[in-house]
Amino acid sequence: GRFGFENTYARALRREDAQRLAVRRIGDLGPHLKSLRMGGDYEIFQRSEWRSILSTYRLSFGAHRVMDPSLMYEAIRTRQVDVITAYSTDGRIAAYDLVALEDARAALPPYDAVILAGERRLRERPQVSDAWRELSGRIDVATMQQLNRGVDEEKKTPAEVAKRFLDGEKGSRRGRAVR
Repeated sequence: GRFGFENTYARALRREDAQRLAVRRIGDLGPHLKSLRMGGDYEIFQRSEWRSILSTYRLSFGAHRVMDPSLMYEAIRTRQVDVITAYSTDGRIAAYDLVALEDARAALPPYDAVILAGERRLRERPQVSDAWRELSGRIDVATMQQLNRGVDEEKKTPAEVAKRFLDGEKGSRRGRAVR
């Protein structure tokens, strides 16, 4: 089953810059490329996804910097770069007030978050299947960003963040059932 979100590469820029430049989609970057500095992780500029973005949108960035993924968000915050290759579910998109640009021409393949389990596991522990079924389609990108933000920015453990989410889900289901 699908959770309801995908974790794909995204191009992100500061909200204030997106508004000032009227940029909502990747293709909107075209007229501004000469003045924009691109930052990306060690792999992205060698990957087929990057080549697809460049060819689909006919883009050519004037400059790009390769950096550790953990430094990209700080680099955009401190204006060392203007656009970064973000991960669509990264909580720092919201924390740093970034805008993930829409891939209107589907240059990037979908990377849906899915649940996979072997038949043996499901036979041995049927409650696992029931739990996963409950989550299927219930976590959108914004929710996943907030969950990741709990780990990245609030320094909670993944287990703490998951428990908080699941406890909230149980409460919201009870609230809907009463209505």
